[in-house]
Amino acid sequence: MEDRDKTKEELLEELGRLRARILEFEERDTARKRTEDELRSSEEWFRILFEQSKDAIFVADALSRQLVDCNLQAERLIGKSRQEILKMRADELHPADMVEATMAVFQRQAAGEDISAETFVITRDGRRIPVSINTANITIQGNPRLIGTFRDMSERMKAGEALRQSEERYRSMVDNISIGVALISPDMKILSLNRQMKTWFPRIRVDDIPVCYRAFNNPPRDSICSYCPTVKTLKDGLVHEGITETPVEGRIFNYRIISSPIKDAAGNIIAAIEMVDDITERRRLEKEARQYTHDLEVFYKASIGREERIVELKKEIEALKREACK
Repeated sequence: MEDRDKTKEELLEELGRLRARILEFEERDTARKRTEDELRSSEEWFRILFEQSKDAIFVADALSRQLVDCNLQAERLIGKSRQEILKMRADELHPADMVEATMAVFQRQAAGEDISAETFVITRDGRRIPVSINTANITIQGNPRLIGTFRDMSERMKAGEALRQSEERYRSMVDNISIGVALISPDMKILSLNRQMKTWFPRIRVDDIPVCYRAFNNPPRDSICSYCPTVKTLKDGLVHEGITETPVEGRIFNYRIISSPIKDAAGNIIAAIEMVDDITERRRLEKEARQYTHDLEVFYKASIGREERIVELKKEIEALKREACK
């Protein structure tokens, strides 16, 4: 009877151990499934990001350079389907004359060197599209991969070219007007002069970035001009106007200056533009005109006085005549 009871106890213990192992297996299976679900969710999330990226992404075998994956933007970029792309090598994405230089950049970036680079990809119809490239070495499921991100630079290059042409037109316009234009920094240094200003002040060398109140005056001044509107603009960000008295080789020149601020996106004043007009001759003529007007007024007053005196003299003569007749 005792042996039978012991057998029952042993059976119960064995059953308990079996239950514990079953629970352990169930917990491990649950954890495995949870890990698999998380991994599947991560892969799905990565695939969504991969496919929806605005940049073209190509994945190649790190050893053979054979393309093994790409996203939708990569298909759009070169005008080929995924099936066609996966039959290509990474170097076949680029024009023949760019392959060597591009592969060298790939290797440097993949080695961890932080460099930016631009190259071209070749499309189905043979067009060369400018792209910026960024590559890195990764491992996917134990396989070494080279992942490359290509950003289409066509629109940026078009915008850059349009900006360059706009700047050229602006420079041509500024250089061919009869008004002087100067760009002055917050510390009162000359950053740029148009052609008219260079004609008026040929000895100024903009590359030296001279201080304006020293460069524009001859002999040079040691302090800011008292009439300077630009220093006011640089302080308060408003438009100001002033008339200069600029000494140049023994003569005084008068320039009318209108200064306007240049601000950055944050509203900070980064420079001032001076619109300059030489009014020296105009002021001379205005002064002569004022003097001439003054002389006319004096002459007119003197003439009126003489006429009044003549009238009085005539009256006196008539009176004397009447007395003589008597």
